[in-house]
Amino acid sequence: PPCGAMRGFGAVQACFAYESQMDRLAHELGMHPVDLRIKNSMSQGSRIITGQEIDMPLPMAEMLARAKALPLPPARQDLPDPADLRTLPGGVAGTTHGEGVVRGVGYGVGLKNLCFSEGFDDYSTARVRLEVVNGEPVALVHTAAAEVGQGLVTIKGQIARSELGVEKVVIAPSDTSVGSAGSSSASRQTYMTGGAVRTACLAVREELYTLARERGHVPASLDDEDLTLTGGKLVSRTLGALVSLTDLLADGTVVEQTREYHHRPTEMLDPTLGQGSSHTQFGMCVHRAVVDVDIELGLVKVIALDAVQDVGKIMHPLQLIGQIQGGSTQGLGLALMEEI
Repeated sequence: PPCGAMRGFGAVQACFAYESQMDRLAHELGMHPVDLRIKNSMSQGSRIITGQEIDMPLPMAEMLARAKALPLPPARQDLPDPADLRTLPGGVAGTTHGEGVVRGVGYGVGLKNLCFSEGFDDYSTARVRLEVVNGEPVALVHTAAAEVGQGLVTIKGQIARSELGVEKVVIAPSDTSVGSAGSSSASRQTYMTGGAVRTACLAVREELYTLARERGHVPASLDDEDLTLTGGKLVSRTLGALVSLTDLLADGTVVEQTREYHHRPTEMLDPTLGQGSSHTQFGMCVHRAVVDVDIELGLVKVIALDAVQDVGKIMHPLQLIGQIQGGSTQGLGLALMEEI
């Protein structure tokens, strides 16, 4: 998750306490600590501490098992030159020569809400305009959403291209003249503004279908389910291409729609009992760290950091990998470098 989720309300101090308790339970039971988590892991139909039922896939047990089964890096004594100081905690500037170095394997499990919660009417707005410019259909996408490095500009264009079947998409500078997009926080902009762009594109598409029917390009026998936009054309799945968007809008017709996207309603928590279905959606992950530590000197070297994540629908694989790597690096910084 982004930095706010980790540093803002990640509550890692409390997590350390109760996960240490789980490790002690596993030791008393003679179980591997991960196996104890698998046995007690949540799944679809489970309820979180506020009583909300998880009504979406939650493969936590499978994710834990997959993380545990990932191959481990070679032990230090199996390296070509175990005495190479570059392989030791502290590196060549450290003082250890391996006398007090031990290896530990640790796991982190996370479940995080997406979007605003507790009854807030969370929404975003998008305006999508389609017209012919220089003989080519062009879509203009306008929202108020702030790009802060999460890749939203790319995603908005990608959604418009997919839904409208056009190659050229222009992303207008973000401003609130189009309406609110909410904040770039709570892991919500791809979900909410992406949803708004898609909803506006669907409205543009519906208007194009109506216009094509009015102008005689679509046989009355075809319903809208048979139609799609692809390659800059209005296409029937049964009859093939019916008309190009360039020809359909050749007279200067402009199709423009503005839409809001709202996620499903959530509830306020009961002020006395703290119970309620307060979240709309969740993301989840299991990470495994392999770490060499000089237990006498306190020097640390992270050997491997592996991630198993349930990410839902992947919108952009490269951006997704970047988010996981970036969030993992921030976790490393929080654990090892940020003296806060």
